[in-house]
Amino acid sequence: MELADMAGEILLLVLVTRRGLWRTVPFFCGYLAWSLLADGALSLALWRLSAAEYSYLYIQQLPVDYMARFMVLSELVLAVWNRSQTRRSQRMEFLLVGMLLVGMLLLWPITLKFTADNLSRHAALFTRMQAEFSLMFVACWLVLEGLRRKLSWDRRDPEVQIVRGFGAYATVNLYVVLARQDPGLNREDNYWLNAHLEMFGYLFLVSYWVFCFWGSRTRLDAEG
Repeated sequence: MELADMAGEILLLVLVTRRGLWRTVPFFCGYLAWSLLADGALSLALWRLSAAEYSYLYIQQLPVDYMARFMVLSELVLAVWNRSQTRRSQRMEFLLVGMLLVGMLLLWPITLKFTADNLSRHAALFTRMQAEFSLMFVACWLVLEGLRRKLSWDRRDPEVQIVRGFGAYATVNLYVVLARQDPGLNREDNYWLNAHLEMFGYLFLVSYWVFCFWGSRTRLDAEG
């Protein structure tokens, strides 16, 4: 499954580079490169390190991964918002990013309710981070979908396709987080849910983006 994910990420990086998406969504392209690098390093570490060492390495890369996710989330919200405006406003952009930051700060204490008693400290931290970003991506996805006419959404726009992909993936992650609340699940069952369902969800996400960027013309193609 890891090899399939990495193969999809390589193909996706080729497609977004050929379409020049690094000009409009550079943080998203950087996140794809980071994900490929992290997946490769973790896959190698899985064969070379002990379970404790692998767990430590995985936890150490989480802050970078989630900071990158926040940058991508901010970039997508600003890109979709600016599309509907006749003139860019830096004050409004700072306000939107500030609202995202405040939203995450308010969500962090709430995510404590998503952790089961039988989780280790590291697993509980991962679960809270997963729940927080899943809630943020789903919320932004639903808000932007609700305002799609006002924001002049075009299904060919790469930003729209990226937002919808993240929204669907975040929904899967939320299901995984909620499934962990079953008191009858032990740690092995929790690991299975996290490792397998999330992997399938991520593979679907990458496949969806590959289909979008390969199978249809985007706004950038029409303009270029």
